[in-house]
Amino acid sequence: MSSGVEPVFSADYQRSVLNADGEPEHFHLTDFAVRLRYVLQRFDFQPDAFMHELVDAIIGDNYPVPDRMLVHAEHVVHEYLMLMTSHRC
Repeated sequence: MSSGVEPVFSADYQRSVLNADGEPEHFHLTDFAVRLRYVLQRFDFQPDAFMHELVDAIIGDNYPVPDRMLVHAEHVVHEYLMLMTSHRC
């Protein structure tokens, strides 16, 4: 069982936690660095520009400007929506 606060020793791992009924639930997790590398390669983003946008989005000090999605986030969300709508057809 996991407390949810363990170091990452693998890019992919499975976390087991007890639910409210006392039964174990299993969650497949992928390390953030692996996902970050995938996005950088998949969309050919410049690492510094992408990280700057992520941090800026988290801080949120520009709200309500810009009046649309941030540039990198827009590419990722567009790809996700295209993938999800193609599975429904």
